[in-house]
Amino acid sequence: MSTFDELKKTWNEAQPSSVEHSKIDNEAMFKMIKMKSKKQLKGPMHYFWGAMFLQIMLYAILCHIIIVYHDDIRILIMGIVGCLIYIPFTVTMVRKFRTLAIVKPDNQNESGASLRDYVSKQKEIIQEFYDFKTKYELFLIPFSAAIGVYLFFTIFIPGGITKYWGGALFTFVVTLGTTVLTILAENRKQFRKPISELQQIIDDFNREG
Repeated sequence: MSTFDELKKTWNEAQPSSVEHSKIDNEAMFKMIKMKSKKQLKGPMHYFWGAMFLQIMLYAILCHIIIVYHDDIRILIMGIVGCLIYIPFTVTMVRKFRTLAIVKPDNQNESGASLRDYVSKQKEIIQEFYDFKTKYELFLIPFSAAIGVYLFFTIFIPGGITKYWGGALFTFVVTLGTTVLTILAENRKQFRKPISELQQIIDDFNREG
């Protein structure tokens, strides 16, 4: 069943039983589509606030390490590099989701084309960020995991990676593996599903003409 057919069925079932052959009007249909498309923003927005909080914590920890261990050139460089590799990701994330938050349909009560453009714009912004996210994480995740393991062993383990290279390698593999699994689940729930739902609405618009 298409998204439009599902919405029409839901609308008809909500009408009083005394009303025979109730037909949904354009205004009600547009409102329902708008509400359904807005629901698809919950996943990306939840990701945004969670990722923003984690990145603020990450920057705070790295800045603390840079300040406290500035005399150790190895730690200083790793701390700075750790901050630098996340900056493009943070900037892009903020820019994309700020754009997504302000996009609105125009004259949705008069024109289905406007609402279709609104849904298409939502999907486009989410898709662009998702594409950027997946490509950037191919570099970001292994690199940041390596930096994290290096800093942890250098700061907290006497002898560091040189003495405990086996433990460091094991920690890196476990960290990388759990992070990748978490991100795959996150992408499926917060991005791929909303994108699929929005595409279904767009396809229904195209079929309706």
